[in-house]
Parts: sequence; structure tokens; C-alpha cells
Amino acid sequence: MRLLLFASAICYGNIQGNENSECCYSKTVGNYSYTLVNSSTPVPSQCKNDCVYIRDDQPDYPVCFEYGPLPVHCNHEDEHCMYNLEKQNKTLNKRQAGESCISVVRRSASSIGQYSYGPYNNAMRTIKNYPIDDERSFENIANYHGLPAMCDLDQNSLGDLDYCCLNHGNVPGLNELFTPWHRLYMVQMEQALISAAQQPFYPQFGVPYWDWTEEKEMPGLATHRRSEWEYGAIKGQNRNTERSFTELNIPYLVDLVKTAYEQTTTLGFNHYIVLAHDAVHDSVGGSMGDVDYAAYDPIFYLHHSEVDRQYAYWQELQKIRGKPVDFVNGDWRMQPFASTPPNPFALTKDNPAAPEGLDYTSKFCYTYDNLLFQGKTPDQFLAQSGSRTTRPRLYAGVTIKDMNISSTQYFDLVNSTNTILPEIGYIVTFGSSRPPKVRRNNNYHLVLYDVTNLLENPTTDPLDQTLHFAVSKYEDSKGNPLPLENTYKPTAIYRKANTETYVIRVQVAHIELYSPVMEHCHLDSVVEFLNPDGSFSNRVTLESEETTKARTINGEFPIKKLDNRFRITKPQRSNESTFINIGYNPDCHLQCDSSGLPTTGHPDIYVIPWNLNWIKCHDNKVEIPSCEYNTAIIAWCMGQQTDIVEVSNKKDYDDCTNLDSTSVAVTDNGNVGAYIAIQNTKRSIGTHYFASKSYCEFGFKIAITVEECP
Repeated sequence: MRLLLFASAICYGNIQGNENSECCYSKTVGNYSYTLVNSSTPVPSQCKNDCVYIRDDQPDYPVCFEYGPLPVHCNHEDEHCMYNLEKQNKTLNKRQAGESCISVVRRSASSIGQYSYGPYNNAMRTIKNYPIDDERSFENIANYHGLPAMCDLDQNSLGDLDYCCLNHGNVPGLNELFTPWHRLYMVQMEQALISAAQQPFYPQFGVPYWDWTEEKEMPGLATHRRSEWEYGAIKGQNRNTERSFTELNIPYLVDLVKTAYEQTTTLGFNHYIVLAHDAVHDSVGGSMGDVDYAAYDPIFYLHHSEVDRQYAYWQELQKIRGKPVDFVNGDWRMQPFASTPPNPFALTKDNPAAPEGLDYTSKFCYTYDNLLFQGKTPDQFLAQSGSRTTRPRLYAGVTIKDMNISSTQYFDLVNSTNTILPEIGYIVTFGSSRPPKVRRNNNYHLVLYDVTNLLENPTTDPLDQTLHFAVSKYEDSKGNPLPLENTYKPTAIYRKANTETYVIRVQVAHIELYSPVMEHCHLDSVVEFLNPDGSFSNRVTLESEETTKARTINGEFPIKKLDNRFRITKPQRSNESTFINIGYNPDCHLQCDSSGLPTTGHPDIYVIPWNLNWIKCHDNKVEIPSCEYNTAIIAWCMGQQTDIVEVSNKKDYDDCTNLDSTSVAVTDNGNVGAYIAIQNTKRSIGTHYFASKSYCEFGFKIAITVEECP
């Protein structure tokens, strides 16, 4: 094949034989690789067709070919590697017509062979070479995630005090925005790469994903010699990113992602998927192991394209389940996308809130080549995951004490006398290598690490109330030891077979080692305070703000609200106590609507607004079919004062007499407050009575009847 340079029309090189009439996406001619590009420039008449290429090491010179003696190899890897001229011209015409975005497909990085790296390297090289005052430059967009700081401490406006990325700054209440923020971020970088195609030499593409649940090594695109995806320059510093890669633990990552997919709330999913995400950052190491600089390494975007694909997969799971993807902070305009400057792209600037990114295909103009996990579609995953509930399971319930540093904590399975299984599990956190300006820990959420399949007897061991967990090793990202006192002891959590009932087990002999606050999303849960021999402790009381009289807890206690403050006295020292709060977080399932009433998108939850007008409009009663709803929740909004009491019988309910002196629900200072009135409707057939201790006689009360279905 002969090659023709447009600028001078000089011919050199030749090709043997015939070539497919379509434009080959990537080809090798002689010793050089060429990649197909868009071009509206007329080609010389000698060219065998209208296909225009660039040589991968000379991106500024478009070329075409005529017949000649040099050998040619067309790199046909799959159906995506053939681009005919008609498709290219359609895309070019769209861009010239000024459409808001160009649809792209995000492909697996493993499906892109080295002969096809050209367009990815060319686009990355272009945005790296944009001047620093160009807001589309690689350095400027990489800066969104870490340092130099671009946001204020609350991350709701620009500033110079904290990261903009959510929620690596650990701002209270924003953990549900981890995947939505990073979705915007991926689109931002993708748009910058597409902007390189505005010089009509490069084909546009979606940011590839690194499926690290299948591939234990880094993608070739990010490691190939002279690849533009191998490193990046760090803004404001005279150095490039570096790595210290260790091989991925694929079974570990698969288990974490599987547990994330089993979550049915947005908050729950984000709490779990971030753990797998953190572990990959740690394995790549170097700059990727540090929030401050991770986004300056181009492999960050291959990694987060996969995290976004997992988010898209979970969205499909929610559709099949008939459950929502909803947000307490649905109107939060995520920074710095909502601000101009620095955001030059209308696509993300006009859609900076989490709900706006749910329809990513229409809003952000990208799709994935597939949505599969371990070869399974979302339908297939749900069909198989149902079998995991048929037998009991044992989890380590982990709360992270310090989310600000990159670290790994290992824990053992133990009983009162022995270590049963050393280092049965570990949890990785992705933080910074420097002390934060503000040290915050809002991550009191209990995340469950499933150890069932590692037990000697997975059927009976989860029932053993003497088993618990102990942190045995704590290291920074370089393997240096960290003090164990900077960790919390995991709880043992047992899920009963064929149910969604979770039993949180706390060993009172180690009470000082647990997190003082634990929150979770489980609608049907109880806590047990246990002695070393597995018996129930008699040293636990439930404290109340309303009375000095405490309730003794000596068995299973149902967790029905956020604030449950337990006091555990020390043996022979009744004047010395430890306090611990274990609660259900209503943000998992509830939001407040524009009228100030609580609502939910979960079809199996019946929400009863604790609002006098609503209650009177419903004649102080509701009837709930147990076959339609699993749970009934009394809820309220905006820090409303509540003094709800459960009434034991109809006469006292009618007469407003003999009301308990201690409320089951009191003031809540959050966005939404709640009390789980009925944890499991099928176990609670009949009528249940609730009233306001102060305003019962004014009609502030409700009777909830759970009806048995035929």
C-alpha cells in the first residue's frame, strides 16, 4: 500500500493484495500502526478509498493509502473495530451541527488490543497538552477530585479548604452521593477526551472500563510502553504519578461487589461498593492510593468507569426488584460541576444533581457494551442470589474509626478463649497520606463482611453466640503498622435463615472497643448484649432523655429507630459505665416531599406521616395487607417534636389513659425521623395502637391494623 500525505501529496510505501472495502478501524502497514479518524477534507484522487488515518506516533498528519507492495494487517478484534465511512460521517455531521453530546460506548479495556490504542493515546495526549488556562485540560479536570483543594468544608460551594469529591471529605449525610458524584466526574473527563475529536482527526470513544472482578492485572492501555494512560502530571508539582501495583484479590472483590448488589437502598449500595473501590485504589498503590493525587493517574478513569458500570448494573437490579434509586439529598448541586468556572461543559453543569444522572444514556450520552457481573445479567444475578437467604449467615459488622487515611485492618474470628480463624477478613480504606485540615468521621454505618463460607460448619456456626471478631492487625498503605486503638471492634451479625432478620451481637466484656455509634439500613433487626459464654448480660439498660427510669435489657431488643442509647455497667462497678448507640437510619428508605411529609419509593414499606391533619383525614386508622407491605413506619420531617408511645390495648387507646411515661420516638434533628411501628407484617397480624403522649386527647393517635391475606 502507498501512503499519501495530504499536505504535500507525496507517496511512499505500498500494500500487497486487496483490503476490505470498509475502513479498518486500526491497521499496521509495514512497521507502523495507523488509526482511522474523521475527516471532512477531500482526499487525493490516488487514494483507494475515502478512509483517512493518522500514524500513532505522528498524530498531526492525516494520511490515506493507495495500492503498493508493503504488507498490511487490519486489526479486526470484534465488531467494534470496523467503522465504515457512513457511520463516521454521521458522527462528524452531528458534531458540526452542534448537538449537545455525541453518543459513545464504553468498552472493556481488555477488549482493546495494543494495535487499537492509537485513538485513546491521541485523545489523552491532546488534553494533556491543553494549556493550563484551558478548563478542559487533563490537569484541571484531575484536580476536581483531590488537591489543590477546590471546595469549601461543606462541599456545597467552591473554595480552597477541602476536596470536591464525594464523599472522601466525610461530610455528614453525603455518603449516598459517592456514585452520583463520580458518574459526573467520568462524564467530565469523557467530554474532555471527546473535545479532542473537535479537530476532526480522532474518532470519539467512551472511557474504557477495567473489570477488576475478572482481571487481576492492570489493563494494557494503562501499562503499555509509551502509553499516555500510564501516568499523568500532578498539578502544581514538578512530578508525575507513580504506582506500586500488587496483584488484585479477585475473590475478595467479587464478594464485596456481590454484597453491594444485594443492597436495596441507595445509601446501602454506596456504603458497600466504596469498599471494593477502595481496595482497588490500594492495590494499584502509589498515587492511586492517595485521595489527594489519585485522579492524576489516568488508570483512575478506567477504574471508575467500572465503578460507574457497577452503579448502572445496580440500577437495573432495582428496576427488577421494583425498588427506587432515591436520594435524601436529591437537590444537592454537586461541585465543582455546578459552577462556571471551572466547568466548561454544559452537559454536567446543567445536570449536577444525583437524580439527573440516573438516565445516563439520555442525559450523558453513553452506554456500556454490556452489563454483566461474573457472566450474569441482572435478572440472572437476582435468580441466583435468592439462594443465599435460605441458610443462616454470619457477618463481621465493621465500622471505620478513621476514614481519613489509606489503611487496611485485618480481623480474626475468636471466642472467649481461642482464635478460631486468624485474619478471616480485612477492610481497606482509601484516604490521604497527609493529616486532613478537618478530621471528620461520619461513617458510623455498619457494613457487613460475609464470612459464612469460611466457617468450619456454615450451617451451625452462625448460631454460636460465643463467636465474635477482633482486629489483629492495622497497617497504612505502605504496610507500616498503625495503632490498634485507632480501630473499632467489629460486631458479630447473624442473619436468620429464610428471613431478612439481622441479629447484632455485642460482647459486653469488650464494650469499650466497639464504635460508640452504629447505624444501619435493616428494617428488621435486633441487638443482643452477650456474656463470653453466649448468655444474655444483665448489665444493660436503655436510657431515656425523658425520665431517669431506665429499662433493663436482658434479651433480644428490636431496633426500630435511630437513637437507642444503651448503658453497660462494669462488673462490681455500678458507677462506671460505657454508652453505645445502635440505630436504624431512616435516610436509607425515607425522604421528605415538598409539602413537608415523609415519603418513600419502596413499594413494600407503608409510611404513616406523624401529622395531625393526615391522621384525621384517615380517621385515625390505617389497614395494611401483609401480602402487600412488609413494614410500617411512622415518620415525620424537619426536626418535628414527637412523643409517640405504643399503647397496649384499645381501651387505653380510646381513653388516652395509662400511656407510657417514656416515648418510643422523640425529637429528631435530621431531615427525616422515623419509628418502625411494624418490623415484619407477617409476624404482626392484628391491630397496633400508637398515640402522642401529650396530644392524644386532641386526636393525635392512630390504629394500625395488619390484615392477613388469603
